[in-house]
Amino acid sequence: MSEINVLPVNTPIDLNNCDKEPIHIPSLIQPHGILIVLEEPKLNIIQISQNTIDLLGIPPQDILGKNLKVLFNNRQIQLIKKSLAEISEKLNPLDLCIHTKTRKQNFDAIIHKSNGFIILELEAVTANNKDDFLSFYQLVQPIICKMQKLVYLDEMWQIMVTEIRNLTGFDRVMIYKFDREGAGHVIAEDKLESLSPFLGLHCPASDVPKQARVLYTLNPLRLIPDVNYQSVELISLNNLGNNQPLDLSHSVLRSVSPIHIEYLKNMGVTASMSISLIREQKLWGLIACHNYLSPKYISYKLRTACELIGRVMSLEISAKEENEYLDYKLILKEVLSNFLNDFTKNDHYIETLIQNRSKLLELVAAEGVAVCDAEHITMIGKTPVLEEVKKIRNFLENLMFNQGVDNYIYETDCLSKIYPQAEKFKNVGSGLLAVMISQKYKQYIFWFRPELIQTVNWAGDPNKPVKITASGDVRLSPHKSFDLWQEIVKLKSLPWQQCEIAIAKELRNIIVGLLLQQSEKIAKINQQLMLALKAAQMGVWDWDLLKNLIVWSIGHDQLGVLLEQHFIDTYDAFKNLIDPRDRESVDLAINKALVGQHDYYQEFRILCPDDSIHWLESRGKFFFNDAGQAVRFLGTLVEISDRKLAEIQLQELNLELENRVKNRTVDLENSQAALQRQIEQERLVMAITLRIRQSLHLDQILNTAVNEVREFMQADRVFIYRFQSDYRDYSGYVVVESVDDAWTPALNAGVENTYLMENTVRRYTQGGFLAIADIYTADLSECDRDLLAQFQIKAKLSVPIMQGQKLWGLLIANQCRTSRQWQPWEIDFLQKLATQVGIAIQQSELYQQLEQELQERQKIETALRRSENLFRSLNEFAPVGIFKTDTQGRMIYNNPSCQKICGFTLEQSLGESWINFIHFDDLEVFSPQWNEGVSTHQQLATEIRFVHEDETVRICRLIAVPMFSDLNEFVGYVGTIEDITDNRLMEKMKSEFISIVSHELRTPLTSIRSSLGLLTTSGIRNNPEKMQKILDIAASNAERLTRLLNDILDLERLETNKFVLNKKSCDAMTLIHQAVDSIQTLAKEENISLQILGNSVQLWIDEDRILQTLVNLISNAFKFSPPHTTIKITVEETPDSHLFKIQDQGRGIPSDKIETIFGKFQQVDASDSREKGGTGLGLAICDTIIKQHGGKIWVESVVGEGSTFYFSIPK
Repeated sequence: MSEINVLPVNTPIDLNNCDKEPIHIPSLIQPHGILIVLEEPKLNIIQISQNTIDLLGIPPQDILGKNLKVLFNNRQIQLIKKSLAEISEKLNPLDLCIHTKTRKQNFDAIIHKSNGFIILELEAVTANNKDDFLSFYQLVQPIICKMQKLVYLDEMWQIMVTEIRNLTGFDRVMIYKFDREGAGHVIAEDKLESLSPFLGLHCPASDVPKQARVLYTLNPLRLIPDVNYQSVELISLNNLGNNQPLDLSHSVLRSVSPIHIEYLKNMGVTASMSISLIREQKLWGLIACHNYLSPKYISYKLRTACELIGRVMSLEISAKEENEYLDYKLILKEVLSNFLNDFTKNDHYIETLIQNRSKLLELVAAEGVAVCDAEHITMIGKTPVLEEVKKIRNFLENLMFNQGVDNYIYETDCLSKIYPQAEKFKNVGSGLLAVMISQKYKQYIFWFRPELIQTVNWAGDPNKPVKITASGDVRLSPHKSFDLWQEIVKLKSLPWQQCEIAIAKELRNIIVGLLLQQSEKIAKINQQLMLALKAAQMGVWDWDLLKNLIVWSIGHDQLGVLLEQHFIDTYDAFKNLIDPRDRESVDLAINKALVGQHDYYQEFRILCPDDSIHWLESRGKFFFNDAGQAVRFLGTLVEISDRKLAEIQLQELNLELENRVKNRTVDLENSQAALQRQIEQERLVMAITLRIRQSLHLDQILNTAVNEVREFMQADRVFIYRFQSDYRDYSGYVVVESVDDAWTPALNAGVENTYLMENTVRRYTQGGFLAIADIYTADLSECDRDLLAQFQIKAKLSVPIMQGQKLWGLLIANQCRTSRQWQPWEIDFLQKLATQVGIAIQQSELYQQLEQELQERQKIETALRRSENLFRSLNEFAPVGIFKTDTQGRMIYNNPSCQKICGFTLEQSLGESWINFIHFDDLEVFSPQWNEGVSTHQQLATEIRFVHEDETVRICRLIAVPMFSDLNEFVGYVGTIEDITDNRLMEKMKSEFISIVSHELRTPLTSIRSSLGLLTTSGIRNNPEKMQKILDIAASNAERLTRLLNDILDLERLETNKFVLNKKSCDAMTLIHQAVDSIQTLAKEENISLQILGNSVQLWIDEDRILQTLVNLISNAFKFSPPHTTIKITVEETPDSHLFKIQDQGRGIPSDKIETIFGKFQQVDASDSREKGGTGLGLAICDTIIKQHGGKIWVESVVGEGSTFYFSIPK
């Protein structure tokens, strides 16, 4: 599209260009989900979105044209087919998952149909947005309860935007209400403090074009997580086979209009969500949610919660709007009722309307009204001038009221919009409400309202900028500024409310009904008049005043005997026929008509030739010339003798008619009273129903009902009786009661079936009632009468409370003071209220059932959650590895211990990748075993080696057990992996230990045995020196054997904690001197110096064991020190310990022996045991003693220079 150009003058602008955009068939979707089009019944994929490679790792070409089984297993396919049997909102979303090569992905699946095809939409589900029923209920229930308790709409708007913003986390949430022309108005808002307010701003109708409003009605929730998204195209096999793009009206992923995206970007919005508010199947408004700083995705289940809130809110709008105007409607009804009363007193409704001027204005809150009766127009209050009213009438007759019988009312708050001339009288007639009574007789009522100048705050200039496309088309583009733009609106009045329009229609219907009744009466009168005229004797005479000549031009022969013998041609001749008693009155009447220039009428008698007297009725009119002179008189003569004779009868009939009118008036007054009572009754039922519905607790509902009924009906007692749930004998008990203090309470009283007989219950079940005016005159059994008298009841009215087709109980009113004749309106009132109580009880029981089910579900879910947490903890913290595979042996899960043992991460192990970590030499044996086990579903137990990334090798025991479903279908393996590397090392060490001990024991034992054997020979016995030498050798080896056994026993006691340390305070220098003294003599013989360094420090130790350690370390240093060297023994204090050092100048320890030198039977050189003596257990004993003291022992050494042994004792 090209840049904005200046348009030539008179270029036509299409203000509805947005309305023409086919936004329901974009063939594009948003990228946060996948759209699949399926063909029934095989569920073949005939169209798919191109983003499967991004979300599934599968190119769309690999899916298109294949069966849905390519993505889902049989269980999921059956679930989809089951959903297709009856597509319903309650089935969405389905929980589905797709296994890819690398992972398992869960989806929310939404199913619907379009153009005969199935649309399956998938939105990825993460652990964070996976909700359950309880969490869904906990989200919605408090908000709905709060909404239902509110009375006023303004309160509800503001609280709802706050609740929805808290629920969704959007930066701004507002309610946007449409007017009749489609323009919007922001009536409530909740936002970040940093955002500019939109509250009170208006937006033109073109911001939400017609086809967008249609989509909002069809699809009540729309989400745009990111306005900067790149649309995803749909690809298909054959374009659905009909060359028509796919209708995505019900799609949740449908790509939105580029014009709307431009609109949101201009507003600075990054993410958007809209919830439709529908009233009477029309779009009433929107809940608009905006995010500005970042994209925002809302899970499908949270969106469903928002949609439910929107639906409930739509219902509440209707109810609360009706209640808000209830008082005003009642006022209008009362005014209309007054008119109805007046119409009964006056058949001329035009006169009645004009006489009630203030009421006629009050009826629709107008400031002026014109009542049109043909050319006679009566104007009341502030109206246009007479000529303008006539023009308005002619305009409406030509353009509005000639469209059909239903077009009898027209209303506008801007008359100049359709009738430009109205601008001249805008101060009195900017608004018009017109009602046609009769177009034939030009009877209308026009109500007027004056101009009300208003300041409208727009969100930016409502006159959108105009663009010219490259093809030359003219279009409107979204405005770029949403700053406050004020417009002064003129030529408009206050709008007419729906209740005012409705009351005007009711007035018209009443008038038309009365006219129809009058038409029937007039038709009868006209028929009677025609017969009378035909029977009457009438003459028509024309009197030329200038010539004093009378011409009997019409019907002179109708006078019969009166004129047949006297041809009268002058007034004087005619006058002579008049009875002398009437001549003066006739002259006077003619003179008055002449002078006053009005119609002449006179009744008089004439004398006939047969001396009979007849009565005539004369009517006439004078005609004048331009000079004002009377020149002609035209009149009629009719004999009225019979009428005169009938006057007596007529007077009697008039008297009878007056009596009938009086009776009719009484009847109408009674009807009026009944109407008022009905209005009051309806209002009370509505008020009581509202109070009942405000609670979901059964006791509160029932108490409210009985208290309200007793107060309204002025009954002595009102209670609710509930049947036993089994209905076996129709017995029950009183559950709630409202009773005057003077009467015996019946609360909790039980009643046996003696009174509530089966036929009475049958009557209640069929919707009947029981009204007893006086128990002593009613047809009751003595037993029933005694039961009623027991509770002081004299009159009783009971109606059923139904639960569907079942009789739940009875709503009963008692009169205890006197008998009472129950009125029809009282019965009707009690029945209506019982119906409402039944509905409220059902809602309460459903609520209690839901609460109980939720509590049970919560307990189950809590137990399940604990079980899951326990299982997860056992799994996650188990010391052995746990893994799970699919049916092909591919890894789909393993726990942290398994990953640690085998040396891989979860991602590295998925699929068949875990096999890559098995030692190459073991694969040749393991792979055939594993493949055979997977194919035959057999248990497998084996030992294999895993190679870590740092080339560490771990020996493991693997056990895999096959898993089967409830249908005995193989679903994969679960198994354990145990690291047995240390066990193998221990076995090896144990073997080596046994070998060394065997060797160490065998050597001295062999020497002792040999020595003893030599002693038995005769040659040795005779040689004392040799014998002594042999005995010394045997003694030395016996001592060596003793040391070896002692060291082994000491080490065993230390390692198994069988030896208890006997700690006490000791001086470190004293211990060092004791240890040095033990080998001082030997050191002097070998010319080795022992040097002690350091200061005296106090230690908390086992004195004997630390001394043993010092002796072992100093002895080792002595053994491996050459002559003329020095051994240094040092003790020093560090911040957290006491550090001992034994440093020699011996041969040193190779670096490869440093780590093993403290092991059992570990020596630098195997020959040391023979040459230097020792068991190879000394350093192991030292290591164990120091560790039991909580310290640490180590060595530092350089080959050829010597070694330094350290050990530390904690302070």
